[in-house]
Amino acid sequence: MNDRKMTELAGLLDDEFIVRAAGTVGSKEKSMKKGSVLKTALIAAALCLALAGTVFAVTAAVRQAKIYAFDTPQEAADAAKAASDSVGGEDVAPGMWHITEHGRKIADFEEPEPIGLEKRLTQYDLVLAHRFGSTEDGWNEMYTARKDTSYGLIRDFQQDTRYVADSLAGVEFLWPENVPALDFSRLESEYRAVAGNETFFERLDRNGAEMVVLSGTYRGEGDAIFSVELSYYPGRKARDQYMVSEDLTEYTTADGVVVAIDEDVTVSGRQAFWVYFDCGELSFSVYGNELPAGELHTLLDSFGLSALL
Repeated sequence: MNDRKMTELAGLLDDEFIVRAAGTVGSKEKSMKKGSVLKTALIAAALCLALAGTVFAVTAAVRQAKIYAFDTPQEAADAAKAASDSVGGEDVAPGMWHITEHGRKIADFEEPEPIGLEKRLTQYDLVLAHRFGSTEDGWNEMYTARKDTSYGLIRDFQQDTRYVADSLAGVEFLWPENVPALDFSRLESEYRAVAGNETFFERLDRNGAEMVVLSGTYRGEGDAIFSVELSYYPGRKARDQYMVSEDLTEYTTADGVVVAIDEDVTVSGRQAFWVYFDCGELSFSVYGNELPAGELHTLLDSFGLSALL
């Protein structure tokens, strides 16, 4: 644990990354537009066979999750269930499957207010620490607090630590030293952090660390605004995603990492985007409005995502 932290109180990268029901995408950046959709039964069967070969080849290696794109929720649900059944269920699978679907009425990504911690503290049973930082500290405010999550005879607790700053530079020193990190220098130098929204968050229970998250919100030119989030889930296995999307693309970063990018339009007509990267115990995402594709790609190149593999 980092000496400066105040919490002492307490896939294999497959060639086919984005897979469409009727085919695969293999170029640097290709759109996943609608194609001829197979019948649900055929989709499920094909994915069972494809995933079975992938599943059991993954043992000690870090596994990057795949993205499977479908035209309807039913197709995605059937394929996800078939994949899980083919390996005996979630408990023995290298990744767990879930379904996400973006509706057509997406709210605009607005600039958030600074995160206030006083109100958040009311949800806990015991406040172990609550301090305000200084310019020298680099962060504005922090707390460590605990709540009882015991159930019946099982005694347990949830202990959260949260730091808030005006830039990720003010809190990234808290990231666990033994966990791969990213390079946020270009992000910090070329975009304006939305003050009071850059956070470090750690959750512990009786078994130790449950999750650790670094997140921040940034503004670019014009209406460009987006959030970045790096998460660490000790002991977790990367989850394949079964998505309903007409506009899913893949992009290969300068350091050779494949990410998935989904796009849509907000209620006011703004361009909305989500970047997905999930690998082993680590997850990274970027999401927001009005960031041009070329600019987004350059930003993704700068993070050094290969460090997470």
